[in-house]
Amino acid sequence: MAMVWVSDGSSQTGYDRPQASQHSRSCQGNQDPCGKHSQPHGNQRFARRKAQEEGEECPRVGAGAGQRHGHEDGKPPDTVLVDRLTSPLPHLFDPPLDELDAGEPAVVEEREQIINRHENQDVGGHSHEKDRQPRYPPCKPQRNCSTQLDPGYEGNCYQRQEFCQHSFASIPFRSILSSLTQLIYARVLIYHGMSQKRPAIGILTAPFGAGHQLAAEAVRQALQPSCDARLFDPFSRLPVGAGQRLVKAYLDLLRYTPDLLRLVYNGTGELPLGGALQIILSQGLWLVLGSIFEHWVQENRPQAVVATHPFTAALADAWLMLRREMKQDEKQDQKRGQKPGEEQRQGQKQDFPFFVVTTDFAPHPFWFYPTVTSYCVATPDFAHRLVQMGIPAERIKVTGIPVRQQFVNPPDRQTALCCLGLAGPSGETGQTGQAAMTEPAGIAGATGHEPLVLLMGGGLGVGRYKDILRGLLTVSVPLHLVIFTGKNQKLYRSLHLFLEESPVSHHRIDILQYTENIVDWMAAADILVTKPGGLTLAEALTVGVPLVLIDPVPGHEEENAEYVVMTGAALTATTSSLPAVVQDLLAHQDLRLRLRRAARNLARPDAAQRIAQIVSAAVTL
Repeated sequence: MAMVWVSDGSSQTGYDRPQASQHSRSCQGNQDPCGKHSQPHGNQRFARRKAQEEGEECPRVGAGAGQRHGHEDGKPPDTVLVDRLTSPLPHLFDPPLDELDAGEPAVVEEREQIINRHENQDVGGHSHEKDRQPRYPPCKPQRNCSTQLDPGYEGNCYQRQEFCQHSFASIPFRSILSSLTQLIYARVLIYHGMSQKRPAIGILTAPFGAGHQLAAEAVRQALQPSCDARLFDPFSRLPVGAGQRLVKAYLDLLRYTPDLLRLVYNGTGELPLGGALQIILSQGLWLVLGSIFEHWVQENRPQAVVATHPFTAALADAWLMLRREMKQDEKQDQKRGQKPGEEQRQGQKQDFPFFVVTTDFAPHPFWFYPTVTSYCVATPDFAHRLVQMGIPAERIKVTGIPVRQQFVNPPDRQTALCCLGLAGPSGETGQTGQAAMTEPAGIAGATGHEPLVLLMGGGLGVGRYKDILRGLLTVSVPLHLVIFTGKNQKLYRSLHLFLEESPVSHHRIDILQYTENIVDWMAAADILVTKPGGLTLAEALTVGVPLVLIDPVPGHEEENAEYVVMTGAALTATTSSLPAVVQDLLAHQDLRLRLRRAARNLARPDAAQRIAQIVSAAVTL
């Protein structure tokens, strides 16, 4: 039962609080049927004796006590009335003064008499007007209440157990009704918003190269505000260890049989679209992953599918081809007057737009299938070659390779150095926008630190790291070498052992594993030495870091390197020529600046947003 003291705030000198009597204070610790005679710690006997001397009849606390007094639930009438009217809910709101009602005069007068008796007398009938001690916080003054509080009044008035003589007047009925209405309206809005489900978009990727997974994540980030974008790697649903063994087999092919990969890639590059190669790849993947993909579709019901790897594109193509065959069978059954089966009806409902997002700068038939709705490609030259291969121009969208949100607005160089703890003297200032492409005069890194050179091999840590590192250690200019091994734990440990066995070098060398703040490292770097993976190039071009490309994977990465070098955004080197290329690039400021400008011209930082717009438009049609 919540009790409050209220006041109209008419006093100009402060608040005067009517002091609770010793009797009323003692009543707080007990449940007394009449609210008057109970005493804490076993003093009920003395209270009953005193009541008998006064000519009153006070029953013991318990069942039936209230009936002997004619009260409800063992409480006097005025207490029951206050209980009903002063619930905790009204005190949750601050009512406007014009909404208060003075209440019935008879009720107020009767209640005042009871309160005065409780406040000014204890069990012995002694007055405690002179013993007032402030024990509670000041009540907020209310209208139509003549009660005043003491100036030194402290504590929480809602914790007191005394009665408020104007409790009925303090109930803001209209405010409560308004608040409840707003609460119900808010609940309706929330329920309505939750009931409007966003369209589900499936983004398919594969573990063969971290770039494909990063591209899928970039598309997911761009789609998320308007769609329910969900990443799915069907290879991760294979039996335990199967996916890891496939990745290991892929890395072994890159390491031990690069010429075989180059032969297969170049030999299949001129095959017609929709030929035997695509059919074999598509049907082979369906035999291995078909049930996994079918279960995922039934579970998620995507309204569109985006593939960022050739294998997942082939898998989605096989699924859509199967659905189209079912539709044809249904049409034939309808001509014969037969009703379609349940599986055919489901296949007709589950068809969806299919998009392929390429992650390389050159096309290959592995990417292209007849069921694709639109191709999102990297460059206009890429699109032109697809038209020559027979793909309709309206199905080709030049969007660029998607990069994550952190690369859309990369930090300037000085900010990145500060974030990495590599900032120069305090007098240096950062630059933003196009000014971030400027270079310090003379040798890079002459601002007080060694030139920062990064070595990367993709998220899987692919490449001849030790051979490349041996060459960089021979550079005469002191360098700060930062080597990224990605998720390759074996490479990380072997490079540490290699450096421990190597002679002491004048270079500062750090070996890092996979990191999420790679954008800061690229923005701070003077040179990035890397293999030409599609996503690595797209991110580096967006940041504008000078590139030296080395040790490409046979096939698609060789074509990536050829295209980027042709545009003037990168240099190439071999393991033997790398030291000379790096030293020459560090010594020529104009060459570094030219590489940065060419990279920015080739970059498409809004690629993911463009892809998201294309997919969203197809879903909402």
